[in-house]
Amino acid sequence: FKSSMRKGDVDVAALPTNLHCYVFQRSSGAAKELWTCATSGAPTAAATLGAARGGLRRLERELGRSPRGRALEARAAACAVRKALCVAHALCVAGAAVRAKIAALAFEGDAAAAVGAWRAHGVPVVFLALVSATGAELAMLEDAASAAAALEGVRVAFGAAAAYDAAARVLTLDVPAGDVDALGLGGARLDLRPFLFSQGLDAKQSLANSRNAVQESLTRLGRAVAPPADDAFEETDDAAAAPDAREIQNALNVAARDGLAAYAAAALEPRAAAKALKYLSKAVDKETASLDSKTFEKHWLVLVEAERAARALRGALCVFCKSGKDRTGMAVTLAAAMFVGEAATAPDDDEALMLDRANALREHGVRVRICEKNTGRKKYAFNVIQREFLPYPYRPPTATIEDLLSSTIHRDTS
Repeated sequence: FKSSMRKGDVDVAALPTNLHCYVFQRSSGAAKELWTCATSGAPTAAATLGAARGGLRRLERELGRSPRGRALEARAAACAVRKALCVAHALCVAGAAVRAKIAALAFEGDAAAAVGAWRAHGVPVVFLALVSATGAELAMLEDAASAAAALEGVRVAFGAAAAYDAAARVLTLDVPAGDVDALGLGGARLDLRPFLFSQGLDAKQSLANSRNAVQESLTRLGRAVAPPADDAFEETDDAAAAPDAREIQNALNVAARDGLAAYAAAALEPRAAAKALKYLSKAVDKETASLDSKTFEKHWLVLVEAERAARALRGALCVFCKSGKDRTGMAVTLAAAMFVGEAATAPDDDEALMLDRANALREHGVRVRICEKNTGRKKYAFNVIQREFLPYPYRPPTATIEDLLSSTIHRDTS
């Protein structure tokens, strides 16, 4: 186990940070269902290799534009090392998520349709990135996006011991033989189909949004008072401008939404496919419209609806923030509370009740113990100011957070 306090330790650089499987059971009459996901710190090399020049996604693009020579070779080698670390993290997290989902399907039974879709179209693995699209966490997002994309084409097999064959790109999972036999997965090799959604939730994202809003207002004011430009000298090639961080986040969400929609169209009946992606599509479209209109806000419903879509498609779910404990804990307890409220025999739309359930899990469940396992303190690493910057469904009970001084002293800063 690599705790969040060891993110920067070179000797464990290839291991994922704070990796756990979170399992939640819902019983409704005789029916029992499991909600599962893998949680971890971001699949990134930022803590060991730095973030000043950006993450893997940016570095790989710059590499393609670099002139040939010894400098290019050095950059290529640096990118290769960074990618190896990031992909190692992502493989471990995705493998844990798939393993947990297989256990859930075997527990529930009635998995023939899901297994048939997996065999024909691959296993959908949905990543929810809760890191901010600003500062060092933007580099983490860029690392994670490239690492997740690199899982496309990896195949999952089942055996007595976990292993990865890099040449054949086969990830062997040590799933219990009883589960493999029960699901008819003996001898199967399943393609991984990764989809990454992103949304910054914390104070850094709020401050970045506020800064961008001020800059946009000043830009509009400048345009309003500036004299008309000479058409002969006006710059019109907007496509040549480098995208800002919000555009990167939205581009990832649009690509993941479109990819999941294509998967659903192939794996499900048309009506079921449309239903599975209906609200996710609306959430991503709203984010896109906000970007186009130059408004700045947190579109946290993208995360909520991406989790629902993953569940509807019987896919594996991976949730991460920088360390995999605080923001991640808020996201998975919210999802578990919603999972309870969506019981087929008693659908529940009571928002206050849902948040009460989430907060009970946050205060008395296993997630706060994971914080203790990492930092030695049974508290989430938010103070009262940071808590207020989180979207309201992601705010922990005040009894579970740090005071201002302790939140600084005991923060895992790497």
